[in-house]
Amino acid sequence: MYIEKEHIKAIVDGCAREDRKMQEQLYKGFYDAMMNICARYTKSDTDAKTVLNNGFLKVFNNIHQYNATRASIYTWIRAIMINCCIDYMNLKQNTIELSEIPKDSDFPTEADINKKINANEILELIKKLPPATLAVFNLGNYTHLHAGVENLDNLKNG
Repeated sequence: MYIEKEHIKAIVDGCAREDRKMQEQLYKGFYDAMMNICARYTKSDTDAKTVLNNGFLKVFNNIHQYNATRASIYTWIRAIMINCCIDYMNLKQNTIELSEIPKDSDFPTEADINKKINANEILELIKKLPPATLAVFNLGNYTHLHAGVENLDNLKNG
């Protein structure tokens, strides 16, 4: 779902009044983009959905603090989601078990990397990175990599 710019103020105002329909519109309007962000930081879809829902709860509880002159609603929500993801990673990192630490044999070899892989396989490999490395990777220029991978898939499939 896409939200027209002229409707954003009405939706934000409605969310501030705790109007459930407006909250639903905001949630649906930004679900895909925010889910993609959460999926990059977490190891499973279930964890990504948990972080996403916790993030939207923070968005709805703090919507009165949103200031359209300082940032777009997308940027504001994205910042909240990234902070929720980092909080989640810190919580998970503090509860990591020794058996969860990957062995060298769990990482692909150069021969494995040289084979043709699709975007989903690359994302799965990225999810296997240690938490700190994953955070640095996600804070980097991930969108260019993702776009490049999608273009590669389109060339292979087209």
